[in-house]
Amino acid sequence: MIPLIIIHQQLEIRIKRVSRIKKFCLHAPMSIYLSWISVATIVNVACALYFYNWKGWGITHTVYTVIMLFAAAAFSSVMVIKYRDIPYAGVTVWALFAIALKHWDDSLIRNVALLVAIVLMNIAIIQRWRN
Repeated sequence: MIPLIIIHQQLEIRIKRVSRIKKFCLHAPMSIYLSWISVATIVNVACALYFYNWKGWGITHTVYTVIMLFAAAAFSSVMVIKYRDIPYAGVTVWALFAIALKHWDDSLIRNVALLVAIVLMNIAIIQRWRN
């Protein structure tokens, strides 16, 4: 994930004005890929902790999942606010909706995932309008 962040920085994605072709053929795919890897990293860490039955600090699996949802949304919000990186947010929103569907029977996880996805979409829309 670190090399992708460095590439994102070096390309100055959404900071420097570039041609439309470069935006759609280079910047957007890199943003989507970085977001995908970011979400996958968070999910993999959570799955590993669940697999090893981690009981750190007495936090339940549900509460830990909610914390991870907020972490993913916070990182994505930074990317949207600082870099105006809307494609990055799109992947995170998709993942949050997928988590909400997967955990539909758990009202806390479902509601937090949906709420965070809606908030993140609104942040992205506001940032897009500011451009």
